[in-house]
Amino acid sequence: MPGRILLVLTLGVLGLGTLTSTAAAATPSTVFQPFATPNPEPQPGGRWGERLVAANDLNGDGVKDIFTATPSADGQYVDQGRVYLLSGKDRSILRTIDSPEPQGGTNFGFTATRGAKFGFYISVPGDLNGDGKDDVVVGTDQQNVYTGSKNGVPNTAPCGAAEPNGCNEGQGKAWAFSGATSRVLHVFDNPDPQGAPGNNARFGSRIGRAGDVTADGVPDIIIGASNNDVPAGCGDEAVAAGCFKNQGQSYIFNGATGALVRTLNLPVADQQGASCSSNCGTFGLSVQGPGDTSGDGVPDQLVDAANYTPAGSPAGVGRMYLFDGSSGAVLLRIDDPDPQAGATFGFQDAAPNSPGDVNGDGTPDLYAHGFGQDGPTGLVDQGRAWVFNGRTGALIHTIDDPTPTAGGTFGFSLSRTDYNKDATPDLYIGQAPHGGGDENGGTYVFDGRDASLLKALELPEGDRQIDPGDGGPSLGFGAAAPGDLNGDGEADYLGGAPFFNENGVQDAGRI
Repeated sequence: MPGRILLVLTLGVLGLGTLTSTAAAATPSTVFQPFATPNPEPQPGGRWGERLVAANDLNGDGVKDIFTATPSADGQYVDQGRVYLLSGKDRSILRTIDSPEPQGGTNFGFTATRGAKFGFYISVPGDLNGDGKDDVVVGTDQQNVYTGSKNGVPNTAPCGAAEPNGCNEGQGKAWAFSGATSRVLHVFDNPDPQGAPGNNARFGSRIGRAGDVTADGVPDIIIGASNNDVPAGCGDEAVAAGCFKNQGQSYIFNGATGALVRTLNLPVADQQGASCSSNCGTFGLSVQGPGDTSGDGVPDQLVDAANYTPAGSPAGVGRMYLFDGSSGAVLLRIDDPDPQAGATFGFQDAAPNSPGDVNGDGTPDLYAHGFGQDGPTGLVDQGRAWVFNGRTGALIHTIDDPTPTAGGTFGFSLSRTDYNKDATPDLYIGQAPHGGGDENGGTYVFDGRDASLLKALELPEGDRQIDPGDGGPSLGFGAAAPGDLNGDGEADYLGGAPFFNENGVQDAGRI
């Protein structure tokens, strides 16, 4: 009987597993045999595979392909970052993408050991240019943006001169690239440039598929700027009435033209007082497109405010907002069912259209994660996940880590799958361990109907690592379900371990 293979790309570790039958759905007893794809350019702190996103077939072999990155890799400059397109069929490198505006080091206003981190976030919104191929949007975490000119040439002067220098440090930036050729399709800059030194707006550190909001047949794009001050740049001076430092904003851009469609803000009624001097919401730290929850035929958008403090709640618990794709109005406010200080509820890395309709009411549902959520037995930062009704906001599932550990941050990554072939979406969920316990991590498949555990996928014993000074590989930092990659009719899976040490190279990562 032919075997079937399951691919697990761990943000640093790729696993390949053989199943025993092609006829039946996968079960908890299904055995997975892991295989690895190391960082092709290993560097300390390169974090190969930190982002993993599936795209439709880009090389014509009939199999979906994979975008990944080493956002902290050095290139021409320190921490320059690089994006890779991998064959879903054999994990070979099809293409690399470098920043159109590479930055890093003191020549660009950073310290000697920091750079823009191209590839800090990757999103595949769909086909933007009508060639039938998925395109990709890549963001930087810390791009410095100079809006003046040098010798009459706009945008060319490096940042780093004495302030004020006309530079928006840490502003962030994003580009849309053709999936077929890697040609730049659009350039996205912060529509509300902060204009003050050291603001670190982080525009482009989170990017999502907004769906076709403009009804032009082309998917649109949502980008967060979680540290934007409102009004722009006000927080770099003494905070006066009406200033909200790091409140954050999110933006929907037209996928066909790159033009701004809509700005999403924290609702005025939810602003933290008459002014706020720090962490006034970080609205836009996660941006997602769950689908059309309102039933009007237009996809809606989910944006979190990870450091928001609702009235009467612990500080920094967080809140999620569901916005109507047609009007931009708030449809739902979703709060942490177990509010805790510093939970950063809603800060997650969820694939488009996830989790899907898990309760069978015809409406896509909503996923949330508490990055700093302590576990039910008191384990610090264990993490927790929830699924909410997309139409009403009612709680459907609470999901806890099957292998609880302090600092495990269970639930950070999510992708939609159907592991057991019951036509109800299942949830492929990963950990993002960051300190305090076993940091090898893991990924897990849960039944969408009742949230029962269907399968645990963990590092093989020979690949488990404990680095006393730097934790472990962090399998599950990314988790994606690209579908069938090997043609056996079974769903395959990607996960991630960006902090895997490869042949003595610390945090090189493995896929």
